[in-house]
Amino acid sequence: MDQGCFHTLHTVTGARRFSTYLACILLVLTVGQAGAYAVGPTTTALGGTQVAVPAAGVAFNPAAVARVSAATFELGAAYPFGTGDVGYMALYEPKDLAGNNAALSGLLSVNQNRRVAGGSDGVLISNTVNYQVAEEMPLLGAFGIGIRYIRAETSLTAKKASAWRIDVGWQGRIGDWLTLGLVGRDVLGADLKWSDSSVTKRVGTLHAGIALNLGSIVTIAADCRHLNWQKPGETWNAGIALRPVKGLVLRGGYRHAQGVGAATAGAGVRLGNFQLNLAAVFESAPTGSLSIAIEW
Repeated sequence: MDQGCFHTLHTVTGARRFSTYLACILLVLTVGQAGAYAVGPTTTALGGTQVAVPAAGVAFNPAAVARVSAATFELGAAYPFGTGDVGYMALYEPKDLAGNNAALSGLLSVNQNRRVAGGSDGVLISNTVNYQVAEEMPLLGAFGIGIRYIRAETSLTAKKASAWRIDVGWQGRIGDWLTLGLVGRDVLGADLKWSDSSVTKRVGTLHAGIALNLGSIVTIAADCRHLNWQKPGETWNAGIALRPVKGLVLRGGYRHAQGVGAATAGAGVRLGNFQLNLAAVFESAPTGSLSIAIEW
C-alpha cells in the first residue's frame, strides 16, 4: 500500500548471532500492527516501481532479497486518508540464520491491513506472514521465492477466510548499469474461502521491470503489469532517483493504475549513522506518505 503515512524504523547492522535475530522475530510477532502489503517509502517515491530496484520495505520481488548486503530490521505504518491503516515489520538477513550459506538471503515479514470494506462488512482486516528466500547465481542472476499466509476477517459481519500464496521472482544485471526484473505474483495458492461460503478468487499476475543506472548519480526505473498472465494490464509505474551529493537522494515518479494517475516525490538524507526518508503521493484526492528511517 503506497498511499498513506509511513513511520519507519530501519536498523542496519552486521551479522549477528541467531539469538539476536530470534529476539527481533519475536518482537515482530508480538508488537506487529502490520499491513497486508506495504511498498515502503523508497519505492513509493519512485512512482511505486519495485520489480527491478533493490529490496525496500516488504520486497515485492523475492529475487531482490538476494542483494541485501546487511542485516536489516524495519517496521512501518501507513495511514491512507479515510480508508484505513496499514503497517508492516520486516527482518532481512543476507544469509540464512545459521550462517551456513553466504549466498542465500531471506526476508521474514508480518503485515496487517485495515481498510473500509464497504457494504455491511465494516472494516476488512487482513494479516499476512511472508517469508522470502533468494540466491544469486553466476551469469543467471538472482532467483527468489516467497510464501505468504493470509488471514482475513470483517469487523461487522465477522466473516473469516485464510489462504496461502506463492510468488516467484528474478533479477538479472548487465554490468552495473542495467537491471531487469520479473515477478509472478500469486502463481500458486488457494482462493480465499469465506465463512459465509463466498469466495475471493486467486488471480496470478505477471510484472516486468527495468532499472537503468547512469553512473552513481542517476537511476531510472519502470514497471508494468499483465493481468491473468495474458491481457495487458492498466498498471505501470516510472520513477527517477538523483544523487547530487553524497548522502542525499531525490526521488520522483508517476504511477498509472486502473485508469487513475498519481505523481510521487520524496527524498532521502543520510547524516552519519542516521537517515531520513520522505515520500508523498499526489492524486485528485490528496494523499501522501511520510517515512522516517534510522540506520546504524
